[in-house]
Amino acid sequence: MHFDPTTTHLLIAAEPLKEKATQFLLDQWQVDTNYPHIAWFGDEAALKIATVRNLQEYLSFASSPTDTRFCVVLGLESATLPAQNALLKLVEEPPVNTQIVLVGQSLEKILPTIQSRCLVTKQTEKWDTDAAKELYTKLSGSTIPVALQLAEEYTDRTAAIELANQLTTYFHTELEKNGENAQLQKHIAETLRLKKRLGQNGNVQLAVEEFFLQLI
Repeated sequence: MHFDPTTTHLLIAAEPLKEKATQFLLDQWQVDTNYPHIAWFGDEAALKIATVRNLQEYLSFASSPTDTRFCVVLGLESATLPAQNALLKLVEEPPVNTQIVLVGQSLEKILPTIQSRCLVTKQTEKWDTDAAKELYTKLSGSTIPVALQLAEEYTDRTAAIELANQLTTYFHTELEKNGENAQLQKHIAETLRLKKRLGQNGNVQLAVEEFFLQLI
């Protein structure tokens, strides 16, 4: 499974961090716990420089030419300054075919230089599926002008990513309630494509516009 990773992701979430990170991998890349190329680091109370060195050693080995490997680092805000500086070097120059995901509970203790080089996702305890349902109701069966007008509200990348997460949760919830549904599965796939585009340096509103047009 190959994803052509381009940006380190920084997930801010409440505990349990590993559970939230597992769901994030599934929502963002459709990668579940059975995927063989996932490595976890940082389960201890404080993320230590020794753990980062273990990560560096792990990344020094060549990755699979066909499968993207995922490295998930938990408890970033608990990391010492030397540990964060060591991580910064990995974030600035990640190895080929490797997706790094940093996970923490708060941005306050995370180096601004790390934050600036990551795509940050702030995850609430539970995504507001009511807002997602309301938006989807407006879009479903509407017209192109309506979709384009609604997309005008999303010029901020962080807000657009949060919207994508809300819709992903809503669509998954509806799928669980209704069973197999080709339309919902298509919408989930479109939402994953939107999040991938938002992880790149493209036009945010244009990406949302094209996504909304798929939902009408």
